[in-house]
Amino acid sequence: MNRKRYVSSFGLLVIVFLAAAGLILAGTAFADRASSSSPGSTRWLIVTSHTPEKCLADLDAVMASKPEMLDRIEWGCKGGDHTGYVIVEAGNEQAARQMLPTPMQATARVIKLNRFSAQDIRSFHQTMK
Repeated sequence: MNRKRYVSSFGLLVIVFLAAAGLILAGTAFADRASSSSPGSTRWLIVTSHTPEKCLADLDAVMASKPEMLDRIEWGCKGGDHTGYVIVEAGNEQAARQMLPTPMQATARVIKLNRFSAQDIRSFHQTMK
């Protein structure tokens, strides 16, 4: 009976240890993702639209010339919004734009992203007084 209790306690200890390790790793991954971009790199939102008639041509262009972007671009096409959305890291707007296939670059909107802290917002209020 003592041996069964020991094995059960050991099994429970292993489960607790694995759960704790998983939480630590998940927290680290979240913190890395939530932290600012690498030095010299900025986050950009790229928005690229097309007509329903041009939908397949744009998807083919991505697949042919920028296949690494296929699993990064979020598309609204199936919902009737023929727009692709992707957040990228790049040194400047032109470098971000060049992550798209050439035919899509001229019409894409490339928007520099930033975050505001609570202190930033309080500071904005102070400057507006």
